[in-house]
Amino acid sequence: MPKILVTGGAGFIGSHVLDLFLAKGCEVVVLDGASTDDTARVVSEYARRFAKVRYIRQGTNNGFDRDC
Repeated sequence: MPKILVTGGAGFIGSHVLDLFLAKGCEVVVLDGASTDDTARVVSEYARRFAKVRYIRQGTNNGFDRDC
């Protein structure tokens, strides 16, 4: 299965997109700045429950380091 990058995965739309790709069996990398602790908890819970989710807590406003 492909590896998918979802930016803003902790938000309303991003979390539904995340659900869609997980249902298709994709491996998902979630990139989200998690501006609040609540949004960080949302994606951390996905990463805990699904082995195919990797969470990177980093915003894209100031660039993005692919190697993180």
